[in-house]
Amino acid sequence: MAAVFVAVFACFLIAAGDIPGLVSAAHDSGPPDFCLVDISFHKPVPGPEDESLHECLAWQNLSCCDTEVTELISDSISVELYNLSWAAWDRYLCSEFKPPSQSCEKFIKDQLCFYECEPMLGYFQIEHTGYIKGVPVCADYCDAWFQACKDDLTCVENWLEDFHFEVDGSNKCPVGSQCVTFAQMYRSGRGLCNKMWGEAFYYETNKTNCTVMTFNPKNGNPNFGLLLHVESPTSSCVHLITTAYTQLLLAILALKMF
Repeated sequence: MAAVFVAVFACFLIAAGDIPGLVSAAHDSGPPDFCLVDISFHKPVPGPEDESLHECLAWQNLSCCDTEVTELISDSISVELYNLSWAAWDRYLCSEFKPPSQSCEKFIKDQLCFYECEPMLGYFQIEHTGYIKGVPVCADYCDAWFQACKDDLTCVENWLEDFHFEVDGSNKCPVGSQCVTFAQMYRSGRGLCNKMWGEAFYYETNKTNCTVMTFNPKNGNPNFGLLLHVESPTSSCVHLITTAYTQLLLAILALKMF
């Protein structure tokens, strides 16, 4: 009985806002005042940049990246960040079979700009690691990305985990892997967004609550209107009380057996 009382009391504190980390179901927070944790490239806090932001100019009004990283992204398809050959055609990958298309290269550069520069990704960071999880990407953007890259080549499905990584962190196609088209590997825009970068992104059909990886800065950043869905006090209370009540019933049954 005490467990049920504690659960109910906890719900009271949650509703009163005295327990941090549990906030109401969905809210439009705007950009956070922090960036992804990454000592190499991300700024500690978002701020404005000038027109020298190169490839990532969309974020010049408020950005988590600076000119240095955007110069790396702009240079060429052979550019490397985090020692990962992001184009997936270099260094014993698929370049010997077919060079990358300009249309696919553009989308991959946009994805890099999004990861490096987008302030809203701070909300999706995994325990201050710099890794992100569960970012909703607009379905039509994913579909356009797939169309741009469908005839390009890759040797792995998950670019974060499936490559063979050398001691220095450089990536190569795993032994025995084959270079296949994006169309063969991912099948659709849904498959691309849900699988290419592990659990970082997912294909979102709700056009009013998803992100895009490039935009016209003159119209503002559309990602700032993202509605953040987190566990609500009500659902937390239901879980707490149900768990406590179940434990109480099990305890009563155990007593009756003796």
